[in-house]
Amino acid sequence: MKYPLTLCCAAGLLMASNTSHALPVAPEKDIALLKSACLQIAQEDLLPQNEVSTFLLDCVNDQLTERGYQRIEFLDGIPAFEETDVPSESEKSLIEALEESPRQP
Repeated sequence: MKYPLTLCCAAGLLMASNTSHALPVAPEKDIALLKSACLQIAQEDLLPQNEVSTFLLDCVNDQLTERGYQRIEFLDGIPAFEETDVPSESEKSLIEALEESPRQP
């Protein structure tokens, strides 16, 4: 009888410890900025159109992981950042950091 109780307590502790270390969700505007920067890289690298969506998701997730945010499952519905929007200094640094990061072949 005490083994099931011990198992339940251990499972509860594991779940509690996982939630306390959960990464924050990135603001949608940051994701849009990263998507725009990744799209620019895809265009510069002349990626075939059928590879762009996979590249964008991988690129954005790599940058989110580096910045300590949760990865996302899809980019549908998140528009690319518009050039007409005036970014703040923190938003500019996301683009600059992405452009300065080494590219994988």
